[in-house]
Parts: sequence; C-alpha cells; structure tokens
Amino acid sequence: MQQRLVSVEQELKQFHEETKQYYGETKQYYGEAYKNHIPTWMLLRGPIYKSPHGGSVLVDLDILRFLANNDASEFAMWAGGFELIYGMSYSHGKFISRGSKMVRLADTRADLKLLDNQACLPKCDAIIRLWKAATDNGQDPEGVFRTPAVAGMYDNLMRSFRSAPSK
Repeated sequence: MQQRLVSVEQELKQFHEETKQYYGETKQYYGEAYKNHIPTWMLLRGPIYKSPHGGSVLVDLDILRFLANNDASEFAMWAGGFELIYGMSYSHGKFISRGSKMVRLADTRADLKLLDNQACLPKCDAIIRLWKAATDNGQDPEGVFRTPAVAGMYDNLMRSFRSAPSK
C-alpha cells in the first residue's frame, strides 16, 4: 500500500511538471502570436487617413497598447493620428470598453473626420468632451449617454450618419 502511494505521488508530481511546462509553452506561443499579428493590423490600418470609413477605435487601441510597450517612436506617430481622428488622446481612449457606446461614437467621429463632414463633427466632439470630462473626474463615462440631451444627440447622429454597427 505504501509503495502504491509513493508511485501515485511520483506520477502526480510528473503530471504537475508536465502541466507547468505545457502552460509555459502555450503562454509563450500566444504571446508570440499576438506580437506577430500587430504588424499586420498596422499595415491594414495605416491607410485610414486616405479613405472613408476608417474608424476602428478598438483595433487602433490594441495597436497603441502594443506599441506603448515596444516602440516609442512608432507609438508617438500612431498616438498623434489617433488623437487627430478620434478627438481624444490615447490616455483617454484606453478607458473605452468593448460594450461602450463610445466605440460606435468614436468610429463615427473618425469616419466624419475622414469624410470631412463638418456638419456632424461638432456634435460628436461635444459628446466626446463630456465623456472625457467624466473620465477625468472619476465618474462613470457611460453615464454621459444616459442623460436625455446626450442620448438624443447620439441617437440622431447615429440615425443621420447611418454608421455601421460597432466593429
């Protein structure tokens, strides 16, 4: 019985070591895969300044997160473009969550900016300013979209622009 317990213990230790090794290899593989797809995104996103419907704030934020840790000069260039088309700095943009209405608004603002649609751009900018103020003051930025005036303006913008659903 004692010998069987020792044998089971050794098997468990071996299994545990193999599991740790597998986990490490998997983590390394996914890290490398992530690093490899960022340059592809950058190539695809590079021409956004030349064509309409260039807004994809979530993809651009992923690119900026990667560059922030890997390439300061490239980060500075992308961060400048981000602020130009989305109307907010990366320091504000990193607070955007996937389910937020700000995703669609930021994408719409980028499209309007790239299409040079000056009529709707100030409305987008007004909502973005309120959203940025909420993040700066530690308030819930999504609360901005629950105020009647902003909700109405947002709905009208989305209806008139007929923006595509969030990417």
